[in-house]
Amino acid sequence: MAYVELQSVTAGYVAHDPVLRDFSLRVERGELLSLLGPSGCGKTTTLRTIAGFLLAQEGRVVVNGRDYTRLPPNKRNIGIVFQTYALFPHLSVFDNVAYGLRRRRVSRQEISTRVAGALELVSLTGLEERLPAHLSGGQRQRVALARAIVIEPDLLLLDEPLSNLDAKLRDEMRGELARLQKQLGITMIYVTHDQVEALSLSSRIVVMNQGVIEQSDTPQAIFERPATPFVAHFMGFDNALSGTCREILGDRAVVEVSGHRFECRALPGGKELSAGEAVRLLFRPVDVRFVGADGADRLNTLPVRMEFSNYQGTSTLCGLVSGDQRLTAVVDGAVPPADGDLHVQIEPGAILLDTVTYESVGGKDG
Repeated sequence: MAYVELQSVTAGYVAHDPVLRDFSLRVERGELLSLLGPSGCGKTTTLRTIAGFLLAQEGRVVVNGRDYTRLPPNKRNIGIVFQTYALFPHLSVFDNVAYGLRRRRVSRQEISTRVAGALELVSLTGLEERLPAHLSGGQRQRVALARAIVIEPDLLLLDEPLSNLDAKLRDEMRGELARLQKQLGITMIYVTHDQVEALSLSSRIVVMNQGVIEQSDTPQAIFERPATPFVAHFMGFDNALSGTCREILGDRAVVEVSGHRFECRALPGGKELSAGEAVRLLFRPVDVRFVGADGADRLNTLPVRMEFSNYQGTSTLCGLVSGDQRLTAVVDGAVPPADGDLHVQIEPGAILLDTVTYESVGGKDG
C-alpha cells in the first residue's frame, strides 16, 4: 500500500464542474514527488484536497494508512509551506515556529527543544527573536519550512514555495530542500510550474494537464522520453515541423519535410503510424545546430533563413524560417550576422514524432 493515496477523487470549487475527476495518485514513503504543470492544470487543487482545505466530493484520501477524506485540516498531521510564507508578522521567529506545537499543547520544555532543532536544521540559529519584517526572503522561507517540519508531520506539502525568491536564492533553497528531505526522510509533495525545480528536486515527477496525469516518471524519463505531445511541449520541445511519414523503420520513422528527409523516434504509447500520414517533428531549440553548405544533403538537414538573432551572453537565440515554417535555435556564444540561405541539422535521437496536434488549453485552477 502506498504511503499517500488519492483514490478516484473528484474535487473542485463548483459542484457541477470539478477540477479533478476520478483522479488517482500514489506516493511512496520517503518520496519527494513534484506535481508539475501550467497554471490551471489542477496541481494546487490536488494539494488543497490532500491538506483538507478542499474536501473531496467523491473518492478517498489516505495518508499513512489513515483515512483523511473527511478530516478537517487541523486534524491532519500535515506540514504545509505556502508560496506567501504565511508568517505572523507580530510574532518572532521562535514564536512563528512554535505556533503549531502550542496549538497541539506540547510542553514548554519540549517546544524549546524542538524549535531549536528545527531552526538548526534550516540554519537560522541565533535569529529566534527577530520579526519576519527584519528577515530576508530566503530567511522567511526557512522560517516557514521550520514551522512545517517542527510538528513532525506525516507528510510535507509545498505549494510553489520558491516562486517569490530571486534566481540565486531559488538555487540555494533548492539545495536546502533536497538536503532536508534526504536528512529527515520525510515524504514531500511539491507543487511547481518550474521544470528546473521539478527536475532537480524530485525522485518522481507527475505532469498534469486539465486535471489529468499526462505522465508519471523519473525526472530523466520526463525530460528525455516525454510520453505525450503535451509533456514534450511543456518540457521544452518547442519546435514543430509539419511533414509526411514515408517509411517505418522499427521504432523509428522516416519523415519528409519540404522535400527533405528526417529520421526520428515516435512518442511512447503513440498510435501506430502508416506511410503517407501527416505528422509533426518536435525538438528543442538547443538541439538545432548550423552546418556548412557541404552538409546540405545530409539526413535531418533543412535549409533556413535567419530572421533574427538575440545575443544572450553565453548563447544566442536565433529565429529561423524554412519555407512557410518557423523554428528557433539556441547556440553557444555569439552568432555572426548571416545573409542568404543557411542549413541546420537535428540529430535523429533529439526528435520526437507527434501524431496528435498539440493545443495549449487553459484550465480552471492551478
